[in-house]
Amino acid sequence: SENGCASMKRGAKAREHGICNIHFVPVVDEKSGKSGVLEYGVSTTAQLSRATLDATLKMQAESSGAAYAVYWKKEYTTGVVVGSPYVAEWHRKELAAKGKKLSYAEISQAVTYDMLGESPVAKVMRARQAQYAPDVKKVLNSERAKLAEEYLIGSSAFVPVLGGVIEFGASISRPWVNGEEDALKQIMPNEEITAALRAGATYIMYW
Repeated sequence: SENGCASMKRGAKAREHGICNIHFVPVVDEKSGKSGVLEYGVSTTAQLSRATLDATLKMQAESSGAAYAVYWKKEYTTGVVVGSPYVAEWHRKELAAKGKKLSYAEISQAVTYDMLGESPVAKVMRARQAQYAPDVKKVLNSERAKLAEEYLIGSSAFVPVLGGVIEFGASISRPWVNGEEDALKQIMPNEEITAALRAGATYIMYW
């Protein structure tokens, strides 16, 4: 489950350290059988460094065969693209063949999302759970859906990372044949602690 800081007795301390998303996960020790609760918090002020971000976007795109990758950061109640998007060289070439000088990822830098809304970016930012969109036109607002089609993007995935969300997508010329399995194969942790770290946790506490 997830709780906002405002409802916690430790809320003031959490906000002081830039924590506003708190998660509580039930766990059981396999050897002793004892039950416990894993608590972890996600910072709203921390974010990937420029070098780490560039490397992460590139590796995420390459490992999944994606055409692009961008990093969304929460600024108050608005989601914005931070840093330089990654665009695969092969995708730039197919865009150039269509007379396109910019990519869908680069045009998305002008887009913002309401973090209280129902966009994939907002949902993943709040719930810290990855989402896969087999047809981006069905989950994006009409303006961005048209851009996706115009700039050859068919499917997208959204995954939580430190301080934000990484969005990456497949070109219609190189779709994810196995859908979600291909898109999220590198970011599907099974253990609770690994899941917390992948979700962008800035601390882990076992109760």
